[in-house]
Amino acid sequence: MLEAPAQPTPPTFQSDPLAFLTQLGDGQDHLFFPLGRYESLLINSPSLINWLFTSRSVGRGRFFKLFARFIGNGLLASEGEPHLKIRRVMQTAFTRETLPIFMRVMAEETKVQLEQWPTNTPLDLLSRLNRLSYRVSARVIFGMDQIFRDEEGLAEVINAGSGFLMGRAPDKPLELVPHKGRRYHPLVMEALEYIFDHWQPTPIVRVLQGLDEQERYDQTLTLLFASLETSAASITYLFYMLGQHPQIQSKLEQEVRSHTPFSVHDIFRMPYLQHTVSETLRMFPVGGWFNTREALEDTEIEGIVLKKGTPIVASSWITHRDARFFPNPLEFRPERFFTAATRGTYFPFGGGVHLCLGSSLGLNQAAYLTGAILSKFDLEFEPDNLLTPQITLSLTPMGKMGARVKLAAD
Repeated sequence: MLEAPAQPTPPTFQSDPLAFLTQLGDGQDHLFFPLGRYESLLINSPSLINWLFTSRSVGRGRFFKLFARFIGNGLLASEGEPHLKIRRVMQTAFTRETLPIFMRVMAEETKVQLEQWPTNTPLDLLSRLNRLSYRVSARVIFGMDQIFRDEEGLAEVINAGSGFLMGRAPDKPLELVPHKGRRYHPLVMEALEYIFDHWQPTPIVRVLQGLDEQERYDQTLTLLFASLETSAASITYLFYMLGQHPQIQSKLEQEVRSHTPFSVHDIFRMPYLQHTVSETLRMFPVGGWFNTREALEDTEIEGIVLKKGTPIVASSWITHRDARFFPNPLEFRPERFFTAATRGTYFPFGGGVHLCLGSSLGLNQAAYLTGAILSKFDLEFEPDNLLTPQITLSLTPMGKMGARVKLAAD
């Protein structure tokens, strides 16, 4: 008697969050599903997503309380009046007046880093992009050439910590020590002290220096998480997609190289470059793939009855890949952003009062670094590139991405 073939085990949130969410939310406006010990609501319609980001009847919830134990009560974890208070303070570092300062420093550091790239030789583009973006972020945020002596070790600790918060056991036990009401990894504590000893008065540092001691720790650690987890990822995914779509790479090169010499101001005159960044964040929403909130009271929205404490999830990974909102969603097509996305269907940086303060800076950084690289180098991608998102608090690209770099023709 022949045995029936074994059926594949359905993905769970712990085993494969992206596959689980994709299977769960395919074409549905909302549904309830078990997430850990809680019956949770997944939403996937523009009106419900807009409600989630603006309603006062929902808050950060229990997940962010756990998060705050590790990263402090910074912008990523706080809510309510404390969040609004510190957000108003931090906003003063992200204004129209400070953006040109950030962009000038970005251009200076990018020039220095790109001059160190070897030409006519294969290189690991993933590690190069990580280093480039990391050093640019260090200069822009903290005015430092190097955030910490052991940058790779610090990045490993932060990735392991955020992975632990997502329910994945770290490869090595996380050694945490108490400090000022928090529990920090010793390497994180050492990095914070190193930053405080070496930072320079950038617009962001001036704001941080005006905070009390605990707020300074919390906000600095939040900025570390944001820069190490997300700053390089979107640029890495963008070049990965260019390697798979040589016709898009060619079109982008033509636009970039029509502005010679390439300058930081040119990115605002390059719509195709801007749309390529937007399309990359649609397919790989690095920081907004999993937005969680919690009902603060018994409430009802569009006929959905929610009890106080119900977790609510909006995933840009699902919504950005929903054919109802983005036709042929698995096709990488920057041209789709020549038409603005419908509100509530595109949210790579979250939304509402928790919209990422550095979203504009992040978009400009991704556009400028991409343009600067393409204006200087010809990139021939290796055929066996393979990147997959590793789930931490962001979509961290893991794998191999190689390219042969040559100096572009003048």
